[in-house]
Amino acid sequence: MRLSLTAKITILVLLASVVPAVVMLGLTFLEKGHVEQEVSEELYLLARRNISQIVTDVHGMCEVSVELMNRRLDGGLQAILKFAEAHGGLRLTEARRAWDLHYPDGTVRKDVELPIMALGDTTFEGETDFNVAVPPLDELAAMAGLFSSFFQRLNPEGEMLRVASTVQTAEGRRAAGTVQPVKQSDGRDWPVMRAILDGQPFRGMNLALGDIYLTSYAALRDKAGEIIGMTGVGLKLDAIVSLRRAIVNTRVGKTGRVWVMGGQGSQKGLYIISPGGQKDGQAVAEESVLAMAARAIRRPCGEIQEERYAGEERDGAPPRMKVAAVTYFEPWDWVIGAEMFEDDYFDARDTTAAILK
Repeated sequence: MRLSLTAKITILVLLASVVPAVVMLGLTFLEKGHVEQEVSEELYLLARRNISQIVTDVHGMCEVSVELMNRRLDGGLQAILKFAEAHGGLRLTEARRAWDLHYPDGTVRKDVELPIMALGDTTFEGETDFNVAVPPLDELAAMAGLFSSFFQRLNPEGEMLRVASTVQTAEGRRAAGTVQPVKQSDGRDWPVMRAILDGQPFRGMNLALGDIYLTSYAALRDKAGEIIGMTGVGLKLDAIVSLRRAIVNTRVGKTGRVWVMGGQGSQKGLYIISPGGQKDGQAVAEESVLAMAARAIRRPCGEIQEERYAGEERDGAPPRMKVAAVTYFEPWDWVIGAEMFEDDYFDARDTTAAILK
């Protein structure tokens, strides 16, 4: 069938108008998909940046807190050392007494005879009653709110015995008679003991009678310069209430949380501040989190490390992927982490995609 000139012209006109419209429609569809992909990637990147920034902010809060706490602790330690110096220094007398030595693992060595330690006219013979004054430790507790102890060296290995203390036992008595070993249960040195026996001061976290303290320690020497003991002051971890509250109340996405766990010392693998504050002091169960913490410790203090890992399976459902950021805070041996489920960001992505349709 031959078309008339008029029909041919009409078809050409129609094609000239329809083809561009079809092409534009196709390009719009393709561009829309491209925009959705770009938006999705940007939202995911934004979520990861937000997690990293939260960890950076918490690390910064810890830096401010540690500076304030160290000033307070160092002031208390210097007060004890100056008091001791003004009264002739601590010394070991010729008199002796028998002690029952209580070790952290529950071991008790009975009737161990040791020289009596003295400061001026005051002797330290293991007073455990808080109704009986122990200067100058009680004054320090009253004025500065600091726990403190005098320790006497037990043996050449360097074990230390609390001979006077304001630290309280589970029974509500002074902790005199308790021992600070050189070695931990796994054979590693206690960081505080390694420093003191090397003649160096120590500042940092230390475990005492089951509680974690922020501490400052110094060696005690006799007139010959030999280390005969040590003294230390401390604040229980719950003294940093405002910092803990800020960390517990921080939210990441819809369901994500911030947490702090121990890094290498006696608190290794334990929640210092757990998600929501419900499991403080308990062991971290997720192997992925423990591995992530181990990697963070090997990096420079404050360097942010981003991670992606599978969360725990629940009720037979497949594990949900998580995104996280972690960093190491060396002064307190803390691994700081923030995490959220990866699909938390999907809501924002899907909402954006719906708007583009």
